[in-house]
Order: sequence, then structure tokens, then C-alpha cells
Amino acid sequence: DGNSNVISVAQTAADASAEITIGGDTNTVDLTQSAANATAAVTIVNVSNRNDVVISQSIAGADATVTIDGNRNTYQLAQHTVATVVVAEIDGNRSFTIEQY
Repeated sequence: DGNSNVISVAQTAADASAEITIGGDTNTVDLTQSAANATAAVTIVNVSNRNDVVISQSIAGADATVTIDGNRNTYQLAQHTVATVVVAEIDGNRSFTIEQY
């Protein structure tokens, strides 16, 4: 909770899980997962603004859930594997890119 925080997470273990909740403005989340069956959940709450979320999953069975409440937030997701799941709930002005192959 707060402003201008940077969160960088790299997970390389199978069945890894990351759950991040942000309340505040101008925060950055950079999450990389590279082992089987990893899950990622990022939630931006309390009408938080100008946050950047980047998730990269290069493993089988990847699952990403992102919920954004606020304005001028950006969300980029890259999933480079089979059997991936994306859930995105976004409220407010935003920009998002999802790449799957």
C-alpha cells in the first residue's frame, strides 16, 4: 500500500504462486514465471492510478488473473506455452496487451 513501489518477482519452481495486491499510485509489478503450473494474481484496488503490471509466463499450465480498479494503468501479459488461462477484469482508463502462442 503506497506510491512509487517496485515489485520484481522471478519464480522458477514448479507449482509456484504469486499473489500481489496494490493500493496506491505509480507502482510497478514485474513478474516472471518459468516452471510448470505457475499461477499469478495481481489486484489493483482503491481506484489506484498509473500502475504498470507486466507478467511473463513461459511454462505449461500457466494461469494469470489481473483485476484493476483505477485509471491510466497498463497491463502486459506474455504467455508462451500451451494450456494457458487469462482472466482480466479492468475498470477505468487502461491499456493492456495480451500475447499468447
